[in-house]
Amino acid sequence: MGKSKVKKRYLSIEQQVFSMRARFPQFQFFRRKDGPTWQGMVRTSEITSEYVVKVVYQGFLPKVWIVNPEIFGNKHRYADGSLCLYETSDRSWHPNLLIADTIIPWTIEWLRLYELWLITGIWYGLEAVH
Repeated sequence: MGKSKVKKRYLSIEQQVFSMRARFPQFQFFRRKDGPTWQGMVRTSEITSEYVVKVVYQGFLPKVWIVNPEIFGNKHRYADGSLCLYETSDRSWHPNLLIADTIIPWTIEWLRLYELWLITGIWYGLEAVH
């Protein structure tokens, strides 16, 4: 007998939208040419400024940009300005995970590390080779 192929089941965009609305109601959802997109505000703590975050779900890979305020330096960002939140080769992200449970919390953690980096010049998080 030959091997039968098992169809991979990924969370649907509807499941992602429902989860984001439940956990992060401040994010708005848009259907865009470049992929399903969320935009909303987050804070790293009650005393910090708000950040406007954009998440684009491109080909089952979420990409995140800080829209406002401007982020300085290229530390832990890709050439397009998106944040380096996970290493694609280590499978920390896959399409069976909820963006609300992973990508948004990882973005908030990235922003905390960024705020510390601005003050100390030291990145206290894990680092991957780019």
